Amino acid sequence: MGGEMYMSALKKPFPLIPMVASQGITIGSIKSYMEAEASAVVLSDAIFVKELMRGRNFIGISALASQATLQASLCGR
Repeated sequence: MGGEMYMSALKKPFPLIPMVASQGITIGSIKSYMEAEASAVVLSDAIFVKELMRGRNFIGISALASQATLQASLCGR
C-alpha cells in the first residue's frame, strides 16, 4: 500500500497533518507526490545511488540533487 493515491486518500480526512512521502520516491515522481498534497518527499535512494557513492562520483550525485531541486521548484512550493 502506498503511492500518490494513498497519500491523496490520507490527506482527505487529515488535511492539517503534514505528510512526508518516503521509500521508493524517484525524481520523476516528485510532482505527482506534491500534487497529492505531500508536505515533502525523501529522495535518499534517488540521489545517493549506490554505484555513484561507491565510485565517489560526487559530480553525478550533485547532478541528481540539482535535478530533484529543479523538479521540486516546478511544483510552486
